[in-house]
Amino acid sequence: MNQYFTTGEFAKLWGVKKQTLFHYDEIGIFKPAIKKPNGYRYYSYQQFEVFGVISVLKEMGMSLQEIKTYLDSRSPEQLIHLFSQKIDQIDREIEHLKTLKQIMHEKVEMTKRAILLIGDEIELKQMEAEYFMISPELDQFNHREFFDHLSEFMKREDFNSYTTWDSVGVMIDPQRLAKKEYLDYTHFYSRIEDVTQAQTVFLKPKGLYLIAYHRGSYDTTYQTYDRMIEFAKQNNLEFSGYSYEEFILDEISVIGYDNYLTQIQIQVQLK
Repeated sequence: MNQYFTTGEFAKLWGVKKQTLFHYDEIGIFKPAIKKPNGYRYYSYQQFEVFGVISVLKEMGMSLQEIKTYLDSRSPEQLIHLFSQKIDQIDREIEHLKTLKQIMHEKVEMTKRAILLIGDEIELKQMEAEYFMISPELDQFNHREFFDHLSEFMKREDFNSYTTWDSVGVMIDPQRLAKKEYLDYTHFYSRIEDVTQAQTVFLKPKGLYLIAYHRGSYDTTYQTYDRMIEFAKQNNLEFSGYSYEEFILDEISVIGYDNYLTQIQIQVQLK
């Protein structure tokens, strides 16, 4: 018996609770080498490595049932198959984390700039081309249907793999802009770096853009659009492309729609 560990001793070796070992015994994934009639459990030194395997597989994100299935039929071939799958999964997760990090970095820099804005600024700026993942064209909708469409967009596999809810904006096509239908959105969009991974890719063209910032709820953006129209007239410009709206300050940093700051970009050209 000097070659065996009690439940407490074995749990201490691995830094786990005794209840973990009891649970593993109950579900059949890791049974003690000896179990006395009085219920006392004893683990052998050979089991140290087996528990290590379970710990590694758990860290890889496998469920206890998946681990049990693997342990019951493990072989060199099974290991190669399992680890190859996990390597592919980890690579995808790394890319997703890189995307999240980039989005967070951009959000930080955007928020820093937003704090310094007065709110009435309108600027004319040359913008580089960008690739967007976009939704199907949106028809007429009420508030409920708007969020139904948004939910469907965010449930897409390519959205969940390569972007986040906080990077979603809305587009309005030139025809709707001309009619001043500023709440009649045409598409949802989200930036994407790898254009091969999105189901529907849209190129926001390089060119000259009017950029303005709207403070307050989305249902009062017409006020900022009117200012942009007046600015365009005074500078002999006309709208020539989509409008792109996205929140700079939103619920993640302020409380309530009235404190939101929305950036609006519209492609323009000289008349």
